[in-house]
Amino acid sequence: MENQNQTELTTRFSALQANAPHMAQTTASERRAMLKKLLAVVLAHRVDIQTAMNADYGRHAIETDLAETWLVVKEIKFAMRHLAHWMRPKRVPTSVAFFGARAQINFEAKGVALIISPWNFPFNLSLSPLVSAIAAGTTVLIKPSEFTPHSSALIKAIVDEALPPNVAFVAEGGLAFSKTLLTLPFNHIFFTGSPAVGSVVMKAAADNLASVTLELGGKSPSVVDAGVNVAKVARQIVFSKFTNSGQVCIATDFVLVHEKIKNQFLAEVNVAVASMYPKGTASQKPEYARVVDKRHALRIKSLIEDAVEKGAQLSTALDADFEERYISPIVLTNVHDEMNVMRDEIFGPILPIKTFTNHEEVLADLQKGDKPLALHVFTTNQKFAENVVNRVSAGAVVVNESFIHHFNSHLPFGGINHSGMGKSHGHFGFLEFSNQKAVVVQWLPWHISALLRPPYGKLSKALSNFLIKYIS
Repeated sequence: MENQNQTELTTRFSALQANAPHMAQTTASERRAMLKKLLAVVLAHRVDIQTAMNADYGRHAIETDLAETWLVVKEIKFAMRHLAHWMRPKRVPTSVAFFGARAQINFEAKGVALIISPWNFPFNLSLSPLVSAIAAGTTVLIKPSEFTPHSSALIKAIVDEALPPNVAFVAEGGLAFSKTLLTLPFNHIFFTGSPAVGSVVMKAAADNLASVTLELGGKSPSVVDAGVNVAKVARQIVFSKFTNSGQVCIATDFVLVHEKIKNQFLAEVNVAVASMYPKGTASQKPEYARVVDKRHALRIKSLIEDAVEKGAQLSTALDADFEERYISPIVLTNVHDEMNVMRDEIFGPILPIKTFTNHEEVLADLQKGDKPLALHVFTTNQKFAENVVNRVSAGAVVVNESFIHHFNSHLPFGGINHSGMGKSHGHFGFLEFSNQKAVVVQWLPWHISALLRPPYGKLSKALSNFLIKYIS
């Protein structure tokens, strides 16, 4: 919808606005019915999703099933199972000072939401927030990425088939169209992408005082301590790093490995890379996804060249076809913080490896940078793991595994500051699209506040002192 005119966009947005009050009053049963229809349509298009992702990325069907379809299906089923409980008003205690009053939290839909989804996992990161929005009772406009045209077209077809256009609508377009969308008075914006664009979205949202959820990224490190099963950890990190050719926001961006096991770890990483992604031409590697477009492929090439010029060493040979957007897994050693590969989020198949000599050194190193979306620590030292969890701020900390927190619908997913704000998945996603409205009902004809009104006298003063000293 690159050339979609302003009139049509306004008409579509107005329909979402007009239906928002009705959508907000829908019951759990009605919202479950919408989610059930969405589930059926997604499952019916499972092979189409695989085909679209292969056309956009050259991604293997199983990787698409696991990283896209399964996560959406899981999110829908989880919401359907818990929705009635989430929507139920939550009673909360009332201070004795307000005896006779009943207090509760009601969860009301925010109104009309905009979901701007990225290109790295277009189905998951378009439809999973949509599930949360429908669960909360908001109407939704989805803007998928123009960099994955086959996936974006299918997302539109799925949403059109599953939901009425005054409940959810998909609008396709490029950068200029996104800027136009951001001028509309949405009540909530859910954006997944880079910190730089997230800042632009947040500024645009401020014009309409819209609330925002920003799922960003940054540099998510993995710490590998001495004493671990080096071969096992190497395989875990290689899998997390090179899934989707490294274009994963919670993938290991770089490794901090203990000096004692550096050589062993590097050897095992090379073994794991050779095992999972054996040498061959691009066409002979169906398990290995491509970079999204040539521009990003050239960006990754420049990161490698800058690192090598500044002293980094290639532990694996560069095998690339930039026209075909194919770049083999690259492992870099002898890296330092002045290299672009250690300053910028990589978002590609490059794994830099640094070393540390003691726990306090690595803790200080982790504390000085931007707060990551995810931090992985591999260790047999429980005290060290606890120090990482308690002393290093991050969106999530995963001990002795890689990014599995993303698959737990009971956990919040999101970053902090530079890596994002707000949370998604499960109940936390429902809350992001909901206004938590305080409700207080006073049933008694008389209550203590009547004694605390002007004119103030001795009784008012005594009651004031009593409240401050004894009532909380």
